[in-house]
Amino acid sequence: MTTAVYALSGDPITLGHIDIINRAAAGFDNLIVGLCGVLKFGRTVHSLIKAMSRYNNVKFVLISPKE
Repeated sequence: MTTAVYALSGDPITLGHIDIINRAAAGFDNLIVGLCGVLKFGRTVHSLIKAMSRYNNVKFVLISPKE
């Protein structure tokens, strides 16, 4: 069983990020995507998580500073 970790920081999420996540989800048994930054109002982050929920092997870790 192989696991990959992909860490992202900042906004916006680009099509390049989504392409990497799609390829990694297909190539590894498990993928952990770490998103760092101020995420409370990040619509693109929320949309990305919703879109990637079709993959059973992708988990998201959200890392954001205290308000």
